[in-house]
Amino acid sequence: MSFVALTAAMGVTKRLLSSLAGSAAVPVPAASVATSIAISAGDGQSRTVGLALLTNPAVIVKDQFNVVMSGVTVNWTALFGTLSAASSATNGSGVASIGLTLNVMVGVDTITATVGSLSVQFTATGTADVAAIISPATSTDQSGTVNTAVATPPGVLVVDQYGNPKSGVTVTFAVTAGAGTRDPATVDSAASTGLATLTSWTLGGSAGLNTLTATAAGLAGSPVTFNANASASLPTQIAVPAG
Repeated sequence: MSFVALTAAMGVTKRLLSSLAGSAAVPVPAASVATSIAISAGDGQSRTVGLALLTNPAVIVKDQFNVVMSGVTVNWTALFGTLSAASSATNGSGVASIGLTLNVMVGVDTITATVGSLSVQFTATGTADVAAIISPATSTDQSGTVNTAVATPPGVLVVDQYGNPKSGVTVTFAVTAGAGTRDPATVDSAASTGLATLTSWTLGGSAGLNTLTATAAGLAGSPVTFNANASASLPTQIAVPAG
């Protein structure tokens, strides 16, 4: 290269370096950081106890630019139920989900999804299974006076296979010995308690054993039998012979 050409090249390089030195620095994009987590699906469900939710709880995670984030680990906890895993990762849409099987006891479960210091909660309600068992809720052996109501009206408890009270089950009460009366003839088990209780059971007019049954078709323990021993009433008047 000739001396003239070398000098020209050096001048171009010097001007280029001078231009770069005077230009503003190119900003480096900030790294994405998870700043929000929100419910995407599966909140507020109700399902029979012991079963998996039909819709998996799901969250969506976004960064400081409100852009969905993939590959973020979401940690899950449940107050009572059983989760399918302890954590799951967000997909390309920023969504992470988890399976949950409800506990066998009725009530509200709380599921928490956490990313760092961010968290969101879901609720899921477990409802009673089908009625399975009937059992006495009051004493099955009482005593009283003929033609008088027993002190404690007979009652039964209806539950599912896990022992949860079951409402809306029709229980039929029938007098089977002693010729007494009951009121009413049928009672539906009550909501929340599963109890079906008579208003009254009046013993028959003769001294001896009175028997009452409570029946709910298809349930283990049916019929439930209640006994009451009727005693003759004491005299209320004494007649004194004349003379």
